[in-house]
Amino acid sequence: RNSRDVSQQLVSGGLAGAIAKTLTCPLDVVKIVLQVQSRGSREYDGVFDAFSKIIKRDGIAGLWKGNLVAIMRIAPYNAVKFLAAEKYRPYFAKEGKLSPLARLVCGASAGITAVAATYPLDVIKTRLTVQTADNKLYNGVFDAFFKIWKNEGFSKLYSGFPTTVFGAIPYEGGQFFAYSFIQDKFKATY
Repeated sequence: RNSRDVSQQLVSGGLAGAIAKTLTCPLDVVKIVLQVQSRGSREYDGVFDAFSKIIKRDGIAGLWKGNLVAIMRIAPYNAVKFLAAEKYRPYFAKEGKLSPLARLVCGASAGITAVAATYPLDVIKTRLTVQTADNKLYNGVFDAFFKIWKNEGFSKLYSGFPTTVFGAIPYEGGQFFAYSFIQDKFKATY
């Protein structure tokens, strides 16, 4: 493939991830505030109450808190994942076709590649999400990256990496398998 095809794959995968993350960000924000509230100080009485209180307190934009950092992680993740899948495909294909097992392995391999390439952004997103105004350790993505590297070592940017990879293998492999399977069924039917 030429560099234009690679660029198109990277941009397409990145944009798809950014759009999907932006569309689902309000649900993620509500999920996070419900997860971190303690039993003794319940601020929200469920999903709809959380939506309502966030909008009242922070305006509609409050439902997209943290979206930029999330996009900084998910866009490159998807870009790398879809590009890697395309690059790995010929290695697993027989006579130009992927068997069900090959689809699974190709997708899992692409997922592992994407996790390896973007994992520090996941660690940084998590650190930025859980810090509070009272205990602010980082002033943005780059500050967090360099502080973690300097104070804790580069390997800390990959803290939890093996567990994430173990999760990515069935998730990404299954996703690519299911996508290809459904596409084949549609092509056979229609």
